[in-house]
Amino acid sequence: MSTIICGSLTKLSQLNGRVYVHMESSQMEKQFLQQAESEGFTFTNSVKPTNGKQANFMAINPDHTINYIGVFGRMAYSIKNASVDGQRLFRVLYKGDGQWIFEK
Repeated sequence: MSTIICGSLTKLSQLNGRVYVHMESSQMEKQFLQQAESEGFTFTNSVKPTNGKQANFMAINPDHTINYIGVFGRMAYSIKNASVDGQRLFRVLYKGDGQWIFEK
């Protein structure tokens, strides 16, 4: 069962745990980076999102940064009720225009 919500990346970054986001197309990847930049997010190295490389998996961090997810993060994303570094993992599918689907 999944839950559809609408909201900002900032709201997602405030969840109590790790937030991993999946985008199903290059257009969704581009929209995600544009939304992240419009909300003031940067990559962990201070690069603006639209100046970074698109990817179909990203992490949203509570310090208003985003980062790429590697192989182990992608594997964790595929596991229901996973945790990362002892924190709950929130699996989110980005649908564009501020719409998200929490994958349970």
